This record gives sequence, C-alpha cells and structure tokens, in this order.
Amino acid sequence: MPKQTVVVNATPCISLALIGHFELLQRLYETIIIPPAVQREVLVGGAQYIGVTELKQASWVKTIPLQNPRQADLLVDLDRGEAQY
Repeated sequence: MPKQTVVVNATPCISLALIGHFELLQRLYETIIIPPAVQREVLVGGAQYIGVTELKQASWVKTIPLQNPRQADLLVDLDRGEAQY
C-alpha cells in the first residue's frame, strides 16, 4: 500500500512523543504536514515539554502556511491548530 500525505494537529504529535513512538508517524505516512499554529502549540512550552525535541528533529514533518489564514478564523468551535486543516 502506498504511503500517504497527512495533515495532523498537535494531539498525535504530543501523544506519540509521550509514549516514545513519535517516529510512528513517519513509518505510517510519507509526508506529515502541520500548520504553523500546530507547530507553535507543540513548541510553546520549550524543551522541557513533551514533543518539542521530537518535532524539532523530525525533518520529515513539514510546516506549511495557510493559503487563506482568515478562513481558519471562521471555524470558531475549533482551536487555532485544528481550524488550520
């Protein structure tokens, strides 16, 4: 089965880092894309927080800015990272 490209929010990044299996994303998918708000959400706490080191070292995770950032603001029921899908 060919690997796919996926867009993820902060939850799988943090959760997989917590259990020591962040690399599972890379094994399952060819390309992992995160919006800038998700990157900030994971990195905000600094190096002592879960997922920060893993995300910084994962060259296979691509942070791609939104083409229309205002569109994410219309999805008020979601947090910023989830709205940027």
